Amino acid sequence: MSRARFQKVSKVDGGLLESTIQAQIVQALKLTGWTVMEALKGSARGGVVYSTPGIPDLIAVKSGRVVFLEVKRPKTGKLSLSQRTLHAELTSAGAALYVVTSAEEALRAALAG
Repeated sequence: MSRARFQKVSKVDGGLLESTIQAQIVQALKLTGWTVMEALKGSARGGVVYSTPGIPDLIAVKSGRVVFLEVKRPKTGKLSLSQRTLHAELTSAGAALYVVTSAEEALRAALAG
């Protein structure tokens, strides 16, 4: 995977931005045959965007398997209260949901039981 295209880093700590990690994950999943849908990231016009609070960043589908992925930065990424609440509801309903910090973790999670 070409990393040069996806190397935006934080000005604060030099680590990869969450958006960069997410782009790498989307690319890796698509390269391995997954259909990937991204949650809304905001309005191009700067207006208000409505979505379900806490919805995971990515939904990946392959061969009848559906996986929800929440993307966070290593070490500094933390789930919000709305994310913890909705994630608990989804997993209680039987959804496969994983919090991931890299493309490698996302691929492992997508292939997990």
